Amino acid sequence: MTLIGLGIAPPERERELLVSLITPASPPQVQKEAINHLTKSSDTSASEDLLERWQSMSKSVRDHCVSRMLERSAWCESLLTALEEKQIGVSDLSATAREQLSRSGSRSMRVRADRLIKTSGSMHKQQLVRAYLSQFDAQRDRTKGAELFKKHCAVCHVPDSQGRATGASLQNLSDRRDRVLVEAILDPNRAVDPKYQNYLIQTGDDRILSGVIEEEAGTSITLAHADGKRTTLNRSDIALMKAAGVSLMPEGFEELLSPAALQDIVYYLQQGISPEEALK
Repeated sequence: MTLIGLGIAPPERERELLVSLITPASPPQVQKEAINHLTKSSDTSASEDLLERWQSMSKSVRDHCVSRMLERSAWCESLLTALEEKQIGVSDLSATAREQLSRSGSRSMRVRADRLIKTSGSMHKQQLVRAYLSQFDAQRDRTKGAELFKKHCAVCHVPDSQGRATGASLQNLSDRRDRVLVEAILDPNRAVDPKYQNYLIQTGDDRILSGVIEEEAGTSITLAHADGKRTTLNRSDIALMKAAGVSLMPEGFEELLSPAALQDIVYYLQQGISPEEALK
């Protein structure tokens, strides 16, 4: 990588080489260095190449790519256009990146960014959330909530014997209001934390694996699956890696939980989770 960018090869050939390094088979640091060289000027001609590889980038590589694009107005414009054309989802960006995007560039760029961020989410899901909340009342049962949480949620959200949890920790929630919790359960893709975005990986022997990228190393990737299990893969065994664009948390809880049942789960979360209670 140290020879790249020195003008030894024709620019077009050098660009092709850099783009070819942005693949799951390459260690994250190699991919990040390639992105550094591709985005080092205001020339955004390589933006389409980066976008074509977006779905195969891990979270850490994506975050680095977005960070570099946000450093220059021209690249920021390319990022906005990609979001508007849905080549990239708003949920692909970290909260920090969304905040920076809404404050970057010209006034018109900031307006575009603000519009994109505020309109993300499903209208149907928001109607569903309102319908459930309208049926909430004062009759809440923590014991039933604990039983339902154990059945539907604990496998991902309660740490295992090694202290690992596939999903986000729910023990120190900063906002426990009914609406916030119901939205998170019924509309999990409204505001996906990129850390918990689902990836699909196809291996050289045609296995298809799904999960969040829990750990990245130079030669391997560890996936955490929705059932709480882990799989570590050598990068050389990965034939294809693609972000699914959705949260690992599944949609469709409205098919499993009545408003009364969801109300009990919400109440349990508001009162504080007991890992021992959820696992026993």
